[in-house]
Amino acid sequence: MNKLEWIQTFIGGFWYLLSFGFFKVWPYYFDSLETYLQNSTYNETKMTFPIKTHVTRTGLILAIAIPLGAGLSGALIPKLGNRLVGILFTFIMGLMLLVFSYLVQYGWISLLLLPFIPFGFAGGVLNVNLQNNIVKSVSKENKGTSLVLCSIGLSVAFFTLPKLFRITTEKCGLLRSLRITSCLFFIGTFLSFFTSSKKQEFKEKPKLISKTLFKNKNYTYFLVVAVAAYVSNSIFSVFFVDYLQSSMEMSHLQIQRVFITMALGDLLSRVVGSFAFRKYDTIKLLRLFLAMNFIMTVVLFLATIDFQIVLVVPYIGISVGMIAGCLSVLLSKIVPVKEHAIASAYFMLLVGFSNIPVTVFCNVMVQITGNVNLTNLVVAFLVAISIFFLKKIDLNENEENVEKQQLEENA
Repeated sequence: MNKLEWIQTFIGGFWYLLSFGFFKVWPYYFDSLETYLQNSTYNETKMTFPIKTHVTRTGLILAIAIPLGAGLSGALIPKLGNRLVGILFTFIMGLMLLVFSYLVQYGWISLLLLPFIPFGFAGGVLNVNLQNNIVKSVSKENKGTSLVLCSIGLSVAFFTLPKLFRITTEKCGLLRSLRITSCLFFIGTFLSFFTSSKKQEFKEKPKLISKTLFKNKNYTYFLVVAVAAYVSNSIFSVFFVDYLQSSMEMSHLQIQRVFITMALGDLLSRVVGSFAFRKYDTIKLLRLFLAMNFIMTVVLFLATIDFQIVLVVPYIGISVGMIAGCLSVLLSKIVPVKEHAIASAYFMLLVGFSNIPVTVFCNVMVQITGNVNLTNLVVAFLVAISIFFLKKIDLNENEENVEKQQLEENA
């Protein structure tokens, strides 16, 4: 990759850290938040702060706001351009975190959830924007490498942001820690000025609905594969940790080690994947890891708990990283550059909203049966759907259709 492509990849990685990376590690603040609010001078009655309720409601708001922002990015990104979107939405996220810190400071508990609506919305737009910027500014032969390398920001967030939260909270207190963290988003705003905006070359029309996009059968098949693969990975990782806790009564430190092992697997897979996509076929790599996911569900039923920890825990991290990378690269090959923003918007919107009902269904099933391991049946079913529809994607046919569409547009 040349210098410009490395810069765009770095900016994309930093945006990834600020969006999905931050969302994943945000709960590390909750213990300090609970302690601060219960001892606040504005809490005269020393009323217990319902931290579990707050965590649940915050998660629900983000689960709705993030895919909603991603879904509307198909109209926002082509209209404003990658550079302006990066500047505007990183600034909004930093500003909302500052607002949250002042709500905490003055004890306005009833309003604490409000900043997370624009915060999550902006994060959803930013995630689509980072991929769209790379697709438009990086050469075809380096696109896959760049897309996967920038996603390392998600893995890096797990190892850096919690330490930043802990150190700044211990040294400066919760409020200053929140404000220091908000500066990360303003740094992202500054970096956004170096985004390579090529609107003049790829004049994608702002739109919320694309009639031509779904004429591409490969894209329709891709959406089914992506939704099933993402949701199955999400359920696999979340409920497997619950299964470990219920089976072994693991301590908080042991659970932390499990998450660290998963994060290391995720980081390793993204680093290795950035080079693997240059040498190996994307569909074959995706098929391999989907098949491995199916095998792991069988392992969970048959293997001992110790063997599961040794084999499954690191694999989950590797699987999450590789499948996410495969899907990002595959999307860039299936849709033309001029439709990438709206295609990514549909992709993130469906993945986000599909995750909610399936997770609720799994929770209900676990509560009724008391068996966390039964969620692996859902995982196996979703993986089977992904593998089936992945076979229907034909990139050779897709290239012919894209060339035909471009000739019609030029005519």
